[in-house]
Amino acid sequence: MKTLLLWILLPSLLLAQNRTIMVNSSGAMAAPTAAQFKEQNDLASESETQAALDTKLETVITPGGPFFEHFTVTEWQVSYRGTTGLVTTVNTTDAVLETYTVNPSVTDYQAIATYERNPDESVYSYASSDVGRATVDLTGAVQYVSDGIVDITVSLGSYSKTHSLNMSSGNTYNVTNIVAGVTTYLRYDLTEPVDAALVADAGANDDELFDTKDWGTHTYVRNVSSWAYTATGGTDAWSGLAVWATGKTGIGPSIRGTLISPDLVACAWHNRPAIGSEYKWLGTDNILYTRTVLNVVRVGTGDGCLLRLDTPLPAAVQPLKILPANYTSYFHFIPEDHWQIPLVVVNKQLQAMVADFTSISSSNNNIIAGAVKSALSNREPYYELPIGGDSGSPVMMVLGNELILILTWHTPSYGGAFIDGELFNAAVSTLGATPPTVIDLSSYPQSRPAAP
Repeated sequence: MKTLLLWILLPSLLLAQNRTIMVNSSGAMAAPTAAQFKEQNDLASESETQAALDTKLETVITPGGPFFEHFTVTEWQVSYRGTTGLVTTVNTTDAVLETYTVNPSVTDYQAIATYERNPDESVYSYASSDVGRATVDLTGAVQYVSDGIVDITVSLGSYSKTHSLNMSSGNTYNVTNIVAGVTTYLRYDLTEPVDAALVADAGANDDELFDTKDWGTHTYVRNVSSWAYTATGGTDAWSGLAVWATGKTGIGPSIRGTLISPDLVACAWHNRPAIGSEYKWLGTDNILYTRTVLNVVRVGTGDGCLLRLDTPLPAAVQPLKILPANYTSYFHFIPEDHWQIPLVVVNKQLQAMVADFTSISSSNNNIIAGAVKSALSNREPYYELPIGGDSGSPVMMVLGNELILILTWHTPSYGGAFIDGELFNAAVSTLGATPPTVIDLSSYPQSRPAAP
């Protein structure tokens, strides 16, 4: 995954309604104070000095002019235009693999313009300088047409930013997919519930978890026909996903939180709420429960974040479980990009999508997990790229009628992981919260042989 970051200036007229804009006597926009600038721009460090802020203001703020924002272009999927047939079928211990030859492979991209104060109210337009090289749609998805350089421009009002992309194709390429799991093994039970629910959905993409979700009146009615509820055999497992929260922007759906014990919530560090913020959950009894954030702690040095609530939630709000430290021993040894275990993703709008699990890794006191668009035809239509405001949204495995939290979004391909281990347990201990329940996998055979 390659990410290129470009900076773009956005009009101050499109600021979120809850944002305060100061105007001086001449009618021009006045520079905010250090505290206001910190609040509006979510500066990472609480200890930045006034001098440092003055330097930022000189660069960022122009009287009567725009605020600072960014435009990202991500190589988000290698696509394959047509197949030339099945080459091999191989049975491993816990999976059936099929290899196809495809020709050619091409790179597609996704343009992401983010206005973080209120992403939903910013309307961007995208343009390609040469549709004979690449096309770009209303969502910023850039698709290969032919080899060569193309300029992709994102615009917001009278402001725009352009980035050049090298559209390229490859030669004949072999692709190996895991098309089935083997019964009695963990892979099978993690795969079948989601894939079966997608088959039953028959392409309808009924992704809404709620028929009614009114963040103003706090009225929530579950959509019992959603394929996501079919995958877990009902709605009870989903009660641990918060339906609303106050946060740094004051916009309810923009701060996600997932309950992993009666008084412990997982979210993203860079999109964390302030102490004293409120979260709301819809219980299995259809009662709305409100709790306040008592304390916040980071998991290691990564983007994982844990929140302790002021009062434990009742049994009607069911916490999600987490993986054990030895989870890899339950999978046969294959390259990590062939895991292809479906993950259920819920975005800030409380819609369910599907991604494929890649890996969990730990280094430098940071633990992360990956999730990407699936190459399998039954799952691919149910994927959408995460956008601004989805940070902290849960990415989960389904096992039986339970949900297992794997990560919360940080970038479009990975996020802070939540797994039983030293870093995670240290954070829980710091908070003094109730430890989460680790999913019991002991009934499955451990199929992973020694690594070569």
